Amino acid sequence: MSLLQLRDALVATGIPTYHFTASEEEPKYIVWLEEGERAYFRTADTHSMWADNEVAEQAISGVINYVTDEEYDGNVDLIQHVFRDIGLSYSLSSIEYNKQLQRIHYKCTFKMAIGENIYGEDND
Repeated sequence: MSLLQLRDALVATGIPTYHFTASEEEPKYIVWLEEGERAYFRTADTHSMWADNEVAEQAISGVINYVTDEEYDGNVDLIQHVFRDIGLSYSLSSIEYNKQLQRIHYKCTFKMAIGENIYGEDND
C-alpha cells in the first residue's frame, strides 16, 4: 500500500479530506498526515527493511483526524471500516471535545508498510 492509496480510500468516504491542514472550516472533515518512518518490523532500532544495500520496505506512521459537529457521528464507524478494508494498522488514540469550536475531534494513529516508494502507485 502507498500513502496515495490511503488518501484515495479516505477521499472515497465522501467526507471532505485534506492533507496536513484543512483549507476550509467544514462541519465535518478529515485531515491526515504522515509523520515519518517507524519501527514496524519489531526489530530493535530498525525502521526499514534492507536488502542488497537498499531499502526494500519502509514503515511510515501518521495521524488521521476526523472533526465533526455531530455527537455519535456514524462517519467514525465508516472511517474505521475503511481502515479495516484496506488493512491499515491503526489505533483510535484520542477523542476530545473542543468547547470553543463545538467540535469533536477523533485522532487515529497509523503505521503501514509501504514497500520502497512512499507515494508510488506501484505498491501492493
